[in-house]
Amino acid sequence: MPCPVTFPSDLHWSRSQGSANLAWVLPALLACGAPRVVAEIGVCEGFTTEVLIRALEDLGGGRLVSVDTNPYSCAVARGVSEGLPVGHTVLQCDSRTMDWTGLVGKNGLGLALVDGDHEEASALADLNAIAPAVAPGGFVVVHDYAPGLPGPMRAVATFLETHKDWGRIVLAELVEPRSMRTAVLQNQEGLCLK
Repeated sequence: MPCPVTFPSDLHWSRSQGSANLAWVLPALLACGAPRVVAEIGVCEGFTTEVLIRALEDLGGGRLVSVDTNPYSCAVARGVSEGLPVGHTVLQCDSRTMDWTGLVGKNGLGLALVDGDHEEASALADLNAIAPAVAPGGFVVVHDYAPGLPGPMRAVATFLETHKDWGRIVLAELVEPRSMRTAVLQNQEGLCLK
C-alpha cells in the first residue's frame, strides 16, 4: 500500500516501515480540528517530522515543535522543514523537563507524538510533562506500544490511572506485520463523551 503522504524521496518512508501506521494516523488526528500546534518527542530519522509537516501544510499551516537529545536527529529535523511554509522549532534538549505549556501558549497542543526513550520511567515522564499542554479534545500518540517494548505500554497504563480525564484507544498493526502498535490518548476534559 503506498504512503498517503508525498515525500520528496522515499528515504524516510523506506527507513521507517516500523512507523508506517503513523503516516495515516497523524494526519487523520490533525484533521480533527484541535489546535494546529504539534509536539514531536523523538525525531530519529525524520519520518514522523516529515509526516507532520506535510500534514500541517496540507491543512493550511500550523506549528511543529520537534525535540530530541541527539544532535544528528535535530539536524535531520531542521533539514526536513527547510523551505516549507510551516512554523517549525527544533530543540535539542530533554523533553521530560520542558515547560510545554509555556512553550506552546494558552491554546495548547492539538497533537503530541511521544516516541522518545522507550523505558517506562522516561515514557511516563514524557506523558506527564506534555499532558498539561494538550488542549481539551487534543491527542497524544504513543508509538512503539507493543509487548516487545513494554516500557511505553506500562507508562500509558500508569498515566491513565492518575489522569482520569484521558481516554485511550490502541491501533494495531495497520500496514504491515512489522509496524508497531500505537496508543492514541485523548484529553477528554470538558468534553461530553460520557
